[in-house]
Amino acid sequence: MSAEQKYLDAPHGPGARTVAWATYFFLGAGMLAPWNALISAADYMEQMWPGKHVDRLLTVCYLPTCLVLLLATMKLSSWTRLRMLITYLGYAAVIVVIPIMDLAVIPRGAHTAPPALLSVVLAMAVMVGLLDGAGQGALYGDASLLPPEYTHAIVGGTASAGTLICVLRAITKAAAPDDSAGLRRSAIAYFFVSALVSVACFFMAGWMVPRLEVVKYWRQKKIEEGSHVLPEASPSGKASPEVPLVTKNHNGATPDAASQGPASRTLSPTLSTASHRASFARTLSRVTSIQLHVAELASPLAPAFVPPPTLASIWRRRWQAITAMFFIYVVTLAIFPGFLAEDVKNAQLGSWYPVILFLVFNIGDLVGKLAPHFKLAPSQTVLLICSCSRVVFFPAFFCGAKFGAPAYVIAIITLLLGLSNGYLTALLFARAAAGLTAIEGDLAANFMVVGLVGGLNAGAYLGWLWLLAH
Repeated sequence: MSAEQKYLDAPHGPGARTVAWATYFFLGAGMLAPWNALISAADYMEQMWPGKHVDRLLTVCYLPTCLVLLLATMKLSSWTRLRMLITYLGYAAVIVVIPIMDLAVIPRGAHTAPPALLSVVLAMAVMVGLLDGAGQGALYGDASLLPPEYTHAIVGGTASAGTLICVLRAITKAAAPDDSAGLRRSAIAYFFVSALVSVACFFMAGWMVPRLEVVKYWRQKKIEEGSHVLPEASPSGKASPEVPLVTKNHNGATPDAASQGPASRTLSPTLSTASHRASFARTLSRVTSIQLHVAELASPLAPAFVPPPTLASIWRRRWQAITAMFFIYVVTLAIFPGFLAEDVKNAQLGSWYPVILFLVFNIGDLVGKLAPHFKLAPSQTVLLICSCSRVVFFPAFFCGAKFGAPAYVIAIITLLLGLSNGYLTALLFARAAAGLTAIEGDLAANFMVVGLVGGLNAGAYLGWLWLLAH
């Protein structure tokens, strides 16, 4: 039976699947809402601290800490739910510090802010990065136990966070005066909306997700198929039995070969006693091992004896997908948000120009991530080639800015940047855990997030090279 048919034949109805999909979509939105609030408030911060390149400073404070935590927590799959809860609750606590400090320190009508407050803002960006690093891999790892549809929901949710904040930014900019007071009110709105989303995600992750019928069904399914599921992911709250490992003595034989499978029972009817098993194991060790191995290959009912997954084994099976994810975000972060915020100008649109470009990018990213592509199965090699081909955006944006391309041309290029970013990201995440066991899928999902955040880091530092071009 195909995976799609098994998915459709599950006992829960389409309503339960829709609720589960929407839940993971919202959790994905909450995972990146604080970061999107920070970069969307960059125009206000640029006014408060002119010449400081705040949008780029936020990026280089946020991303390295996120990557460090991701690497540190890759093997902590037993803390998945706890990491998610800490992340969402921490987001809510950290992100409200910025507007509270702003209201307490900066007088009304002021056009600049104390440099010490910028240090606080950057410290909060570091904290958001730490929380993101602790929680993002956990969220994708949790969804890896379910069909790819739910990983797809998370990916779409992360794009919706940027779109939501950009729409809110456009609304507040249109409604408020285009001065420091208007920008200030807009920024405060971003932060409080982000905090509310984070609180909602905290309750959804802690109370709603474990009770979803879809989640309980597919986690139980993983257990029945022989995958080891950790206690917090098991519907019963208990760890599923680990897949047994084949151990061999110095002669290369299994210590209890006769009890390992049907092959050993074909050697002699006298193997039913422990004493006979011990004597025959020594004299027929090589034959037993060969017959056991052949039986395991020939019989689909024989138990699968596999070693525990390692990071190296997952890398060998997914290195092209991880590398593709890395290159996607190198290109994206080298251009968005820094280049679009500072390096493209339009006299007619003025301060609306970066707002429009941010919105265009995020809409493209959202459409790409929500496109119905999870039935496609391009190879990892094809996805890697497509990811690397996005380097064409560098000369396209450089020439557009240098030679004063019309606003609609830059907008079209920005839309293509967002579409390709979202589409390829969703394809890669949807295929990350395909054909893997529960624990392997969790490691693969974490590896993909490391590739993503590693690309974000490299792209953010590469983005500073645009300043040299001037």
